[in-house]
Amino acid sequence: MTTVETNSSKNTNIINDHNDGAGALEESFTTTTTMRSLAKPGQLTSSVFSDPSNPPTDWCDTAFLVPHEWLRREMAALVTSCDALPTDTNDDDNNAWKATYFAQWITDFFIVAFKMHHTNEDDIYVPMMKEQGCQGIGEKKISKDHQALLQQINELEQVAKSIQKAEGKDCNEAISQLKSLVSAFVHEMLDHLKEEEMTLPQALKAHVPKKAHDEAVGKIVQAGGLGGLHIELPGILAAAQEWATDEHYQEMLLEIPPPVVQLAHDIFIPNYRSYHCAMRDAPTMEKKPVLVQIPFDPSMLPAPPAAEDIEE
Repeated sequence: MTTVETNSSKNTNIINDHNDGAGALEESFTTTTTMRSLAKPGQLTSSVFSDPSNPPTDWCDTAFLVPHEWLRREMAALVTSCDALPTDTNDDDNNAWKATYFAQWITDFFIVAFKMHHTNEDDIYVPMMKEQGCQGIGEKKISKDHQALLQQINELEQVAKSIQKAEGKDCNEAISQLKSLVSAFVHEMLDHLKEEEMTLPQALKAHVPKKAHDEAVGKIVQAGGLGGLHIELPGILAAAQEWATDEHYQEMLLEIPPPVVQLAHDIFIPNYRSYHCAMRDAPTMEKKPVLVQIPFDPSMLPAPPAAEDIEE
């Protein structure tokens, strides 16, 4: 599969700075262990699984780690671009396009991805865990946290839309507000992801068979359709190429239906690189990027397999 090259790897220090002790743990990650780690040494943004005594070793560990590693990298890029975005856009059209592209990425990609992820957890995955006998996993707190984060993301969305409406010009106040909202949201979101990784994998190990997990993932894919995969899959693969061992990355690819892998190669990944990442990273660029996106109509493509078609 085509290697996905993005600027996200440059931003992971932002996440590691947030994780208590994560940076100090990286050097000791290579400590000899009897368990096969699925992650490359020092490449995880997760402080929970960067701990050398708790490396990711099975699907229970990666069930939440896979999307979380992607989301943390997107948030690192979000913070980097937000910090680079000039506040004064009154007299400089260069600053205006930076603000416009960045705001468009926030509304059309980042917020969509965030809402999809939490909807998938609330409506499909966490209920599956409860059905399998997982108790005391704090599902009410998870849902409450999601609602609080959703309120923050809705505020961020409104500000980003106002910047787009003004085409990035005379947006000093909105950009300042955007910077403040991003900082607060990322802080809360990182804490939330960490809390999930500290508790939910152990519940999976104790109660959930792999078949139930696979069926839930199948329902998530079915709910989002190929449009959802177009948003999520290329970023997940880009992140996994950074953190997963080569062996585990190939294992991940084998769990994806071959037609979807082909779509990722032909459409999803090129669009992620040349369109989504270009808008996301615009504030860090000196020249206005040419946005290129391969036309994509999910209704014209074959549907992903239904959950009941997933092999045990």
